[in-house]
Amino acid sequence: MDISQFLSYSEHSLKGKKALVTGASSGFGLAIACRLAQEGVSLFLVARRNEKLSELRETLLKHFPNVSVTTTAGDVRDPALIQTLEKCGAPIVSF
Repeated sequence: MDISQFLSYSEHSLKGKKALVTGASSGFGLAIACRLAQEGVSLFLVARRNEKLSELRETLLKHFPNVSVTTTAGDVRDPALIQTLEKCGAPIVSF
């Protein structure tokens, strides 16, 4: 299986794009949030632990001061949370 296309940098910039990252306080979500911030993406971060989200926001803004970071604590299965994210301008994809 050739995965090289996923490992090389693309000529397409992500700077200025928006991303919604769930599970952002740890694991893959945290890693994705950090990488996207490095690329200049405006972040909408969601996790259940508000204190971890606040800490992550402060850290990201310290390292990437030109990146917009919006955090919302909650469960993505909650329709009210989705409405809140939409009001904030988060990119929402419905299926």
